Amino acid sequence: MFDKKSGEFYFIEVNPRIQVEHTVTEEVTGIDIVKAQIKIAEGEKIGNHPALPKQEDIHLNGFAIQCRVTTEDPLNNFMPDYGKIMTYRSAAGFGVRLDAANASSGSIITPYYDSLLVKVTTWAKHQDDCIKRMDRALREFRIRGVKTNLVFLESLINNKDFLEGNYNTNFVDTKKELYAYNPQKDRASKIVSYLGNIIVNGHSDISGRPNNRSAVEVQIPISNNKNGKNNYVEDLKKLGSEKFAKKHGLRCEVKMTGQSMTTDFPSSFEGKTMMQIVGSDMSPAAANDLYERTGIGPEDVDVVELLDCFTSNEIITYEALQLTEQGGSEQFVSDGENTYGGKVVVNPSGGLLSKGHPLGATGLGQCAELVWQLRGEAGPRQVEGARVGLQHNLGLGSACVVSLYQTA
Repeated sequence: MFDKKSGEFYFIEVNPRIQVEHTVTEEVTGIDIVKAQIKIAEGEKIGNHPALPKQEDIHLNGFAIQCRVTTEDPLNNFMPDYGKIMTYRSAAGFGVRLDAANASSGSIITPYYDSLLVKVTTWAKHQDDCIKRMDRALREFRIRGVKTNLVFLESLINNKDFLEGNYNTNFVDTKKELYAYNPQKDRASKIVSYLGNIIVNGHSDISGRPNNRSAVEVQIPISNNKNGKNNYVEDLKKLGSEKFAKKHGLRCEVKMTGQSMTTDFPSSFEGKTMMQIVGSDMSPAAANDLYERTGIGPEDVDVVELLDCFTSNEIITYEALQLTEQGGSEQFVSDGENTYGGKVVVNPSGGLLSKGHPLGATGLGQCAELVWQLRGEAGPRQVEGARVGLQHNLGLGSACVVSLYQTA
């Protein structure tokens, strides 16, 4: 131990074993102390073996620092923690040395042994670089499942007094700012666990909805053109959708009664509220135009497929499509008016949660679901007596499209 005031070195203990900090000595001298100890035990003499150089032949090279990563909680008086390591990722790279035992994902940490997980030693030619390398190494670690002192060590080696050498044996006890950090929140593991639970068990919000869908055979028109070329576009333009469908043997039980599209208003870019950015102005404008032109109102709609990219966006859209009065969405949902047995069934397909929000395919999925519903082919998802369907789709920074479907 070095006393900065007196400039003297002191032995604080003497042990007949290799010290935990032996890695620091090994890094700056290039001597394998464990090997040297074994050679001496075998009878080799200092100076007579490459592993046992004479004292005058030992030269210091660069700087080294060691941090002991433990399963201790610095915010709880360094109380040891125990349990199962769920995630373990260590540091690596030039000048980084790890001395570990059973630290790995799946390892069980018991309360019966030392809390040490791994000794991290960094080496560099200059002291500042050595400390920076240690800081980088500590930040590369990811250990989840048990509490560790990793963040505390980062706080310690970046402390101004530590960097300037102004510390003593009471440093950790008296420097309260060393503990002024945010504990790790383990967000990644929680997200992975959540997704795994949803994939296996389903989402609680749609636990009552049927999730099996029978395969529907899609009819593809066969060209009668002698040249083998499909003239469907020209055919559709000339005949119109109903005659085109009949000509090609397509089913005509469902028709699109109307469609309205609005694009961004100046309010979308004024930045007064986030609601305007996510279409709170575009959606009602498109819906009002559609209801007016078709003569069909929201009270006539039986089933809705709307863009539920966020919970808040779905709430806004209920009011934008006039499924409930302004400010009434919370009560609308609480009363179960947006599902089977309520006023209107919203997203019987499962919404974006069931699709993963694939661009382009989102709108096609909504269209397919409404057609199946109005044909009475939605299986266990079927909305009883559905005759009018409403589709709402939105692209941020672009447009909103609202469409009405009816049984023919």
